[in-house]
Amino acid sequence: RYPEILSCEIPLLSLALSPCFCKHCRKKAEQQGIDLGEVAKELGSIVEWHVKWLGSFGHCEDRDYVKALYEELTRRVLENKIIQHWLSFRARLVTDLVAELTRIARGRKEVQVTADLYPPSGSWQVGQDFTALSRNLDGVKVMLYIRPFGRSICRIPFETHLARTLMRNRTLILGLASWPPTSPADIHAQLLLAERTPVDGVSFYCFGWTPDENLAAISKFWKGGG
Repeated sequence: RYPEILSCEIPLLSLALSPCFCKHCRKKAEQQGIDLGEVAKELGSIVEWHVKWLGSFGHCEDRDYVKALYEELTRRVLENKIIQHWLSFRARLVTDLVAELTRIARGRKEVQVTADLYPPSGSWQVGQDFTALSRNLDGVKVMLYIRPFGRSICRIPFETHLARTLMRNRTLILGLASWPPTSPADIHAQLLLAERTPVDGVSFYCFGWTPDENLAAISKFWKGGG
């Protein structure tokens, strides 16, 4: 995947801060009729626009104001052909790499190839196209690390149903966090939600960081202790 600017909560601004203009990407882009210099200008204008408004009023978390920013984000993506072509280009690079690695792995021995992916609602920001990638994979784990990443528990049913729609019958694993600040109560609540989703299993990350009480909570739930 491409890198993500974790400190930025505005998707298009995050994209504008984390592009790759290395010689390899430039060469690939030229082969596909994309001018990365033109893309850079578009991304620069997006950064300037956001800095103008966020800089004038400070960091605003008012719900209505954030809604307005996202509405402008949506409009810009829908209307900007340069950005659209660039996003598709990034996704193709990631997909092509996965396809090549999968071909090599399967050519050596009988193996299953899986990948840990970002939640599908935002995976496009890091060049991960769920539908295209799933054609080359046997399974996917959706990385939904709720408490450590400050995410809503409501994303468990939303992201897993979205992933299932995009990847059809491939194996779907829900990736949850088991390290602090995740608590036993968090694990219990998240697994209750997971039971009502279209996942084939749950994976916890990372056992090396997981306190004994969280491991006990996982074990209790798995043994039917609810």
